[in-house]
Amino acid sequence: MSVVNPFTAGVLENPGLAPYLPGIARALLDEDLTLPSPEAWWCGDEKSLDHVLAHLDQLVVTPISRGVATESYVGPELDGTTLESLRRRITQEPWRWAGQEIVQPSTAPIVSTTGLVPRPMVLRTFAVAYDGNYHVLPGGMARVAGSSDSLVITNRAGALAKDVWVVEAESLTPPVVLSPAFAKSRRQQTVLPRLTPRGAGSLYWTGRYSERAQSTARLLNVVENLVEDNLTRTDTPGHTAMVAMLVALTEVTAVRPGFAAGEPGSAERRANPLPLLRDLLLDPDLRGSLAHNALRMTRSAQEVREVLSLDTFGILNRLQTTLAEARALGEEVHIQDVASHAMEACLALSGLASESLIRDSIWAFLEAGRRMERAQITVRLLRNTLAAERSPVAEALVTEGVLRVGDSLITYRRRMAAGVGSAIPAGEAVHLLATDETNPRSVVYSLRRLLEALAETFDPVIEGAVTAIIDRLVTIDTDESFLSRRVALFDLMADIESDLRGVSDLIEAAHFEQQPASQSFSVPEIGGWR
Repeated sequence: MSVVNPFTAGVLENPGLAPYLPGIARALLDEDLTLPSPEAWWCGDEKSLDHVLAHLDQLVVTPISRGVATESYVGPELDGTTLESLRRRITQEPWRWAGQEIVQPSTAPIVSTTGLVPRPMVLRTFAVAYDGNYHVLPGGMARVAGSSDSLVITNRAGALAKDVWVVEAESLTPPVVLSPAFAKSRRQQTVLPRLTPRGAGSLYWTGRYSERAQSTARLLNVVENLVEDNLTRTDTPGHTAMVAMLVALTEVTAVRPGFAAGEPGSAERRANPLPLLRDLLLDPDLRGSLAHNALRMTRSAQEVREVLSLDTFGILNRLQTTLAEARALGEEVHIQDVASHAMEACLALSGLASESLIRDSIWAFLEAGRRMERAQITVRLLRNTLAAERSPVAEALVTEGVLRVGDSLITYRRRMAAGVGSAIPAGEAVHLLATDETNPRSVVYSLRRLLEALAETFDPVIEGAVTAIIDRLVTIDTDESFLSRRVALFDLMADIESDLRGVSDLIEAAHFEQQPASQSFSVPEIGGWR
């Protein structure tokens, strides 16, 4: 669909326009809709808002923006607490929501373990504009609900999608038979079609969101563990380390207001951090949360599903199911368990990309996104944790937390036990995560792999910018920096973070579809066009 539909083709699918479709048809085409549209209401209209709020338990309610979570809420299926929560969200931002009467879908038989059973179904047909007219193609695509009583028939709700074929009594066109010579030449051809700019960008951002989700999961694991042990132990090194990692979580995810000093309500959030930690784990509407990153990763992958392994979408669907089930638990959710499941899903995706993808442009842009995101997050983490001097015990706890987030704690302990590396723990952590050429989690390692991934689409400007960053990093003397020039080291980290964003801008400008300027009602993403 992304390939054949022209720009803005999805506008009329926006649920916010559904109430106005009959009027649009009459105004533009001077005719009524051939198929009647279900009654619908856009909550940005005051009367419609009143109707939706008054009948919330009888309607299907959906966000109108594809930039946020787009799951629908079926009123009769919601309990009282969820209904009230949804009512508050609609009241706060009514323009973001639309309601629609519940339509009983048609059913189709499916094969189950007990035989044929009916399942709710929707059919999507396709039309092609040709010679001044639209021609409806035979067949289409059917989605079948994941359960017999489901009123929401979407991929996220577990629906299955299948092609629908219309069988003709006689073939309209004779079958095409390849000659043996032509078939042989096709087998010998190894050059695959080039990626479109849009496809390259979707792969790049699938990789970035995968790494972003994984890093957020690791951070939440470390932070919630520190909160569990130290929340009530004020004026201790453990509490100091806990606060430092809470602030780092805010700076790395850019979710505000957060835990950073000086932000409105930060003291209260530090005293009771679990509500915000749960939101950072599970709220798909919160930009920077794990759930938001997982959702954007899923959408980016779906835009290029034809070039990715089918196993990719099994992993993504299970991740979305895990997060949905965790949201249903409310305050009873165990943050570390859910974060660990999310981290495992992201690692599985990395393994698929590493072990299953041919080293062509598909792998290259996916890998480039992962490496760019890992480099940026690691630099931001180091700059916002080890820059400040603390008591030896507090600094040791923060250093251990940083190494856990960077999945390098075991390597660090092995080196310390062998007497290899810096005698300053924080200095060795910076070496491991920033400049160590052998550590797959280090910034330098990621940037070298970034260059390898982009070698197929060589650009001397990008290579020069990345090489300049590597050259600055490999000259760092961490012992000297931590003994006498710690502030200067982290000023350098700030410069490198800015340079990395510049490299990402260069990659996007050189390879991806440029997006038109737009105005957002949300806080912009960190250094990204999505």
